[in-house]
Amino acid sequence: MLSLLIVFGGSSAVWADLNDGLIAHYTLDGNVSDSGKLGNHGTFIGGAPTKNRFKEPAKAYQFDGNNGGFTVPSTLPINGCRRLTIVMWVVN
Repeated sequence: MLSLLIVFGGSSAVWADLNDGLIAHYTLDGNVSDSGKLGNHGTFIGGAPTKNRFKEPAKAYQFDGNNGGFTVPSTLPINGCRRLTIVMWVVN
């Protein structure tokens, strides 16, 4: 299972709004659409829908490590970023 969250900038506070500085949020629950407000949708290259950690069908993707994945727009505003966080959950 893979879910991807990309954030830059934002507050240095311990408790911060997760949407502060959010530029893309890919839940990978049947598509590679950005569920954030900016609409930075990805392009699916290959892989297979699979169950997520809660055993819900087609709510995650399985990639073979060779030919599958997805691309994100080259227009994501990350150039010149001083702080960037990429979060993903990977289950084997």
